[in-house]
Amino acid sequence: MKTRFFVCACLLLFTCGQAAYALSAQSTFDTDLEGWTGSQPAPEVSWAGTDGNPGGYARFFDLIPDYTFLIAPAPFLGDWSDLDGSGVLSYDHKVFSSGLYDVARPYEVRISGPGGSANWTGATPTGPTGWVPQVIPIRQDAWTLLAGTWSGLLASVDTLTIRIEPFANVEGGDPEVCGIDNVQLVPEPSSLLALFSGVAALAALRRRRA
Repeated sequence: MKTRFFVCACLLLFTCGQAAYALSAQSTFDTDLEGWTGSQPAPEVSWAGTDGNPGGYARFFDLIPDYTFLIAPAPFLGDWSDLDGSGVLSYDHKVFSSGLYDVARPYEVRISGPGGSANWTGATPTGPTGWVPQVIPIRQDAWTLLAGTWSGLLASVDTLTIRIEPFANVEGGDPEVCGIDNVQLVPEPSSLLALFSGVAALAALRRRRA
């Protein structure tokens, strides 16, 4: 009985562990930009070692009027199909200084690939903020599909960008300074909680039978 329980529990944990490993990516920016780049030429996007949430963060300092996005590195790209309906993309955004601006844009994430493209938008900041968490379900009704199909898009995501610059600044005003930290693409935490709850229930059953 002990052997059977141990084998079942190990298989369950191994299966979940394999899925989590294949589908998870994160950037804390504690030592550098971790492969993230800016859509505008350097030095608009750089790495800052302090004032993140906590530690380092990806820093934006406005130099030109065009909007700037952070472009994700390879660990965040690929087949997102297994995340559909059970995963989340999250990040923290901070406006240190909004400068003098005439247009504000919402928090935004864009994904695209051979099978299509989609974007997600959130609230629109209107001035300096603290670190504001954004949590985005990997679920079609949370996004606006711009081209292709949702399943086709998730099968091969080759571009992920996150808006770091929400303001169109007026020339001659103070510069806009923003940051992004703690980007994660992970299975939904409740899925992992359900797994460990199930294992705990199996252990309790084993103790009662013993």
